[in-house]
Amino acid sequence: MNVLENNLGFHLRKVEMEASKRFGYVQEFEFTPGGEYRSYLDELEVIFFLQENHVDVMLEVDRRARGLGGLFAEALEIDESRAKLTLTSQELNGPLDTVARKLKQTINQYKK
Repeated sequence: MNVLENNLGFHLRKVEMEASKRFGYVQEFEFTPGGEYRSYLDELEVIFFLQENHVDVMLEVDRRARGLGGLFAEALEIDESRAKLTLTSQELNGPLDTVARKLKQTINQYKK
């Protein structure tokens, strides 16, 4: 989480417990974008799933409405995309830049 705030410019807005059909309850972290993402995204929701040798990170990227098509997408709630990435123990114990780069690459796929 520190990487999202310190390296990528996101700001933690709130943390909630959400019901999940597959996992029971999960803790969801909701971030507002800052820096380069401010004009592209409305919010970023993140859920972490701790495994023995890695962490699965589920992202829900909510794009900012741009133009008429963006307004329709937002109204129909199709402006959100989900992505998953895995961070290995080696990556998590290494330089934070490695984790930041991997998160940034994933988020940038939806920065349109």
